[in-house]
Amino acid sequence: METKLFLINQFFSKDSLVMKNINIGTRLALGFAIVFSLLIALITIAVIRMSLASSMTDELVHVKVRDERLIQEWQRVIEVNAVRTSTAWLATDLKKQTDIEAQIKVSSARATQIQEKLVEVLQEPLAKSQLEKVLATRSAYVAARAKVFSAKASGDMALAEQTYRAPRKTPPNLA
Repeated sequence: METKLFLINQFFSKDSLVMKNINIGTRLALGFAIVFSLLIALITIAVIRMSLASSMTDELVHVKVRDERLIQEWQRVIEVNAVRTSTAWLATDLKKQTDIEAQIKVSSARATQIQEKLVEVLQEPLAKSQLEKVLATRSAYVAARAKVFSAKASGDMALAEQTYRAPRKTPPNLA
């Protein structure tokens, strides 16, 4: 290490033969070339880092935000359908109940489209495993809802009431 420093000092010192034999213009050009080389290296590193930041921003905007918006829409559709299910259960008029069930069917179709899109686009293993848990819970809920409406339509109010009031599996802990 000391040998390297000694050689560098010998090369650039005032008494150095190498530096004495080089005229001032060449020394300035050499210094400018070194500074310019460092500037080019700095610019190259900055451009590479900006390119990486740009690709990360693209992923954030085009992938993460899209997925988050799909999940939010899916949540809203499911929440609205849960309220509609309660409303249909409490409806005493068959016409109103049928109208509400038709709305539920349309919303469920949209929820199914969204979940199929999520299954297709989600890439992270943790997100996929959480989606599988939610899909299992939703499947059980849809089956219970169908059972309630079927029992109510057939006049078996005891079974419909029992199914409607049965404790449901709570949503999975996604934390």
